[in-house]
Amino acid sequence: MIWRWLAVGLGAASLAATCVGACLRREEWPGPTGPPPPPPVAAPPAATIGSVNVSHPRGPHPRILLTADRLAVLRGLRAAAAPSWRSLADECDQDSRQTIAAGYEAWDWANATLDLALCHAVTGRAEYARAAIKYFRALLDDKAAVGDGAGGVEVVRHDDGYSIRTRGCLGAIAYDWLHDAPGMDASLRAHAADRLAAWSGWYAESGYNRDHPIGNYYAGFFGAVAFGGIALDGDDPRSEPLLRRTQSMFDAEIVPTYRRKLAGGDFPEGWQYGDLVGAVLAIFADAESRPGGARPAVDELPWLRETAAYRAHALWPDGVHMFDTGDWSDKPAVAPTHTLQALSIVLPAADAAGRHARALARIARDPHEDWKWLAALADDPSGIVEDPRRGATSYLAQGTATVTARTDWSPQAVWVALTSGPSLSDHQHLDAGHFEVVRGGDALVVDSGGYGSFSSLSHNVIAVDDKKENDNYAPNQGTWSDSAHIARFEDRGRFVYALADYASAYNPEGYPDDHPHRSVTRAEREIVLSRSPVDGAPGSARLIVYDRVTVVRPSYAVSFLLHGGAAPEVQPEGVRIVAGKSAVLAATLLPSGVAPVVVQEPTNLGDGPFYANDPPEGQSSARVEVRSPSGDVERRFLHALVVGAADARLPAPARVQGDGVDGAVVDDEAYVFVRADVQSRAARLAYRAPLSASRHVVASLAPGAQYEAQAERQADGCKVSLGPAEPGAQAPRASSAGVLVLELDRACAVSAVR
Repeated sequence: MIWRWLAVGLGAASLAATCVGACLRREEWPGPTGPPPPPPVAAPPAATIGSVNVSHPRGPHPRILLTADRLAVLRGLRAAAAPSWRSLADECDQDSRQTIAAGYEAWDWANATLDLALCHAVTGRAEYARAAIKYFRALLDDKAAVGDGAGGVEVVRHDDGYSIRTRGCLGAIAYDWLHDAPGMDASLRAHAADRLAAWSGWYAESGYNRDHPIGNYYAGFFGAVAFGGIALDGDDPRSEPLLRRTQSMFDAEIVPTYRRKLAGGDFPEGWQYGDLVGAVLAIFADAESRPGGARPAVDELPWLRETAAYRAHALWPDGVHMFDTGDWSDKPAVAPTHTLQALSIVLPAADAAGRHARALARIARDPHEDWKWLAALADDPSGIVEDPRRGATSYLAQGTATVTARTDWSPQAVWVALTSGPSLSDHQHLDAGHFEVVRGGDALVVDSGGYGSFSSLSHNVIAVDDKKENDNYAPNQGTWSDSAHIARFEDRGRFVYALADYASAYNPEGYPDDHPHRSVTRAEREIVLSRSPVDGAPGSARLIVYDRVTVVRPSYAVSFLLHGGAAPEVQPEGVRIVAGKSAVLAATLLPSGVAPVVVQEPTNLGDGPFYANDPPEGQSSARVEVRSPSGDVERRFLHALVVGAADARLPAPARVQGDGVDGAVVDDEAYVFVRADVQSRAARLAYRAPLSASRHVVASLAPGAQYEAQAERQADGCKVSLGPAEPGAQAPRASSAGVLVLELDRACAVSAVR
């Protein structure tokens, strides 16, 4: 069976049971599985299988990462006793003097093998080579302890193939690095080739997510195939089908999927898992650019460079933590380093993304780094470092539909994120429409779910309970979203606007072919982040969140959910949350007269991660619910969040009254949204705001349409009217995102329209 795959290629396969998190809990991932797998790779004629070119067409070993220039840099680090080299050398000394256990799924052996192989390549010390060979043999033959003989062909089958990444992917790199080391004789190379072929062959038939490119399991499999083919090339005829399979996976699965579904550089499983994916793909791209590879893999996969931009904007103002979508073992999520380190190694000095990745990797440096071999390779003193935390202060990752924005790049800035992605992978939570708010390093509005807690109830979303009439996960969203996206987005400097459209997040399984009915036909969330200081106070901002939801039955329960980074306090003017030196006041303006309810988590909904909403270990969580009254299929929520220092006075937001609009006023600004629907063509609307609001942000308008704006004073307020401009009039146009900004003077006259 193994040889058949290596000769014929990989066929289509059904999904196996997934591993949630660190493979502690199983749950079948029922969501979309990405594009179909490519057709099987044609086998070469039988007569030529045994006569593959064995003249090392890729050149001498090592072929993966370890160029002469990079090894020279490491020797310089050794001579200078640089911290990265000292850390690596200390690890090599310890692991060569003692015999360590495998660690979780052989991670400790895999990293020890690469650490020691690199130490030997730099120093030539025989004890490093002996120890590296010892752990390399353990990867091939053992399971938990060196010499236990409990590993072998079947060892990667545990947990649906998790250790294909350690034994297969990193093991293939170790083969390459140790190829000419003392003790790596022809018999050991042949034995290793047998294992790499067997593991890759089994995974191709039975491994989890073997045909789903957006996944950390797939990345481990791809690494085993790609690095195995590169390392074995010229040594073993089985390298040829491995290399052909590598080309098929990269060209037909990875590149088109990442270009189409992950544009912008984010990863939907969360970067605890995306970090492995990015590192593997970057290392592969580097190997392919060397003699014998001859392909611009980095250019073919823009996602790699885009990850540096995304990671810069997903970073909190404190420079340590980052946006925590997907699964994370610890929260708040600390920004991981491996993708950034790999990019800083493989991208050329003139490449801005490489300079940015190098800076971000240094910012996120982990004192407990496990991949010391990668950290040392990334520590090139001559590398150009350019901190990307400047310039534009917002970013849209279109693939995962993730918006991040901040007031500025200072450590005390207010940072906001909104995500509205379709179902793309496992480890992805049921969180379309979710948003978070941070000030500096103080988490104010958070994802409250611990590891493996996918439930919508852990997120700041709209929960719809149809009593499982259509949605088996209700009141959670489902896993069959195929069209959730950010429909409109713009940054006007003073404010950021985004519209999330995520009705498909509530689709039932099999909709529409097998299950033609659904409970939610519209789910839209508009946000406006105003960077204008509140009462002139530094480190302050306002966030307006407006929701339109349409359900098919007026009896369905529809609720707005909010989670604080600290215990929420319900006050007459809203919910106040204080975390560290920061505070947020969240006022409910719609539904009118509805008081928030605080619910202690977790909530017992059922078994499995899609129902789980357990808080992170050692933490507690209280969920704020704003429950819309039943009786109408159209539901609207309007919330104004005022962010500032914990000891600052946060002004209470007020509601804008209008004809066909909903809106809020905070301090000197008004924010207005069309109630029925975002406009596709200009239509009339009118509203009344306090005289104190000198700037009006009007959203939901027809993109690019011309509007006439008028204002007149009415008692202590100002009435504003907008309508279609007459043909040929020199009237202002709404932006491409459908937004107009009106400036009003004290006499309630429109002084400017932008």
